[in-house]
Amino acid sequence: MTNSENPSSAPTEPTVDRPVPGAPSDNATLTEMINSLAEQGFVHQFTPVEGGAVECSQCSATVGAATLDLTSIRRLEGASDPDDMMSLVAARCPNCDALGTLVLGYGVNASVDDADISRALNVSDETRDTAITPQAPD
Repeated sequence: MTNSENPSSAPTEPTVDRPVPGAPSDNATLTEMINSLAEQGFVHQFTPVEGGAVECSQCSATVGAATLDLTSIRRLEGASDPDDMMSLVAARCPNCDALGTLVLGYGVNASVDDADISRALNVSDETRDTAITPQAPD
């Protein structure tokens, strides 16, 4: 019997839940999202430092988080694992124009530095996922 004769063994397209802004979702992993941003040119990293600042991996400058040119902020909260409370920020360094990403914990997973940076970026749990879709500049 072939797949066409037995519908139960026929390959099926996976069901994909479309994300709802602000709603918990297991639709994408952090790695998938970082890889997608890297394909768009966001290949550098920003590392949290004390006092609401970040360090750019391209130029090693420490800059205030509020000075980052934000492109997007995407919340990850595993619907099946609430411990996955983090957000992924895509931004441009104000010092060298490098495009990079920044991973921040939020809620109970936020370090003091993560919380300071989120405040500096004026990001609350309610405003995550509201930024534009990441796109590399022209």
